[in-house]
Amino acid sequence: MFKNNRGFTLIEMLIVLMIISVLIILFIPNLSDRSGDVHGTGCDALISLVQSQVELYELEEGSKPGTIQALVDNEYITPDQTECSNGNTLSIDNGMSLPINMKSQRGFTFVELLLVLSILSILLLLHVPLNISGLQKHQSEQFLETFQYDVLFIQHLATTTTDDKRVYIKFHNESYEMIHGRKTMKTRYYPDGWEVDPRVMKEISFKSTGTIRQPGRIKMTSKHSTYFVVFPLGKGRGYIVEE
Repeated sequence: MFKNNRGFTLIEMLIVLMIISVLIILFIPNLSDRSGDVHGTGCDALISLVQSQVELYELEEGSKPGTIQALVDNEYITPDQTECSNGNTLSIDNGMSLPINMKSQRGFTFVELLLVLSILSILLLLHVPLNISGLQKHQSEQFLETFQYDVLFIQHLATTTTDDKRVYIKFHNESYEMIHGRKTMKTRYYPDGWEVDPRVMKEISFKSTGTIRQPGRIKMTSKHSTYFVVFPLGKGRGYIVEE
């Protein structure tokens, strides 16, 4: 047997992606907190500046400004000094400079995108096994259908051949062969995870009349099911029973 030099499977890639996403989600908030501290410091400084201009306005104008726009109109502050770097807009309430929390008009943050990505990864991890299970079931059905066609083909050759060469199917650990005389016509390998127990019937062959030479049953086991291929005595046709 040769080593299978394949790359990562889809499930393995999704698991790695999910782990990386979780680690980044745990790490990014620390950076976000530091960034928030910087913005907060900048906003505090701006509030102190505007508050000092409010007091100067009251001193020079004789009354407190009703709105922060009054400070702008009278050139005590510039228009860009009405908003903090974190998006909060300043206002004046009874002579006090206060920030108003405003929703930032932005797209999704990196953390939010990673969170969504992690959720999608988890959903895919739950969905992929279902698809794999369905694929394995389809492969099993296809193998059994092919096997039945091979049995019918061998039976047909047994009833139509004019030479003395025997036609039969011989079972091995990993495959079965369709043999005519000493010549192997076809070798078919079992699907991944399948086991065939040939102890009762090591081969399938038919008489010239089309009836089975050696009645019995063959046990075939997949990852999810067990099948018995049954050939009754004196019958020309076998059948498959799923346990």
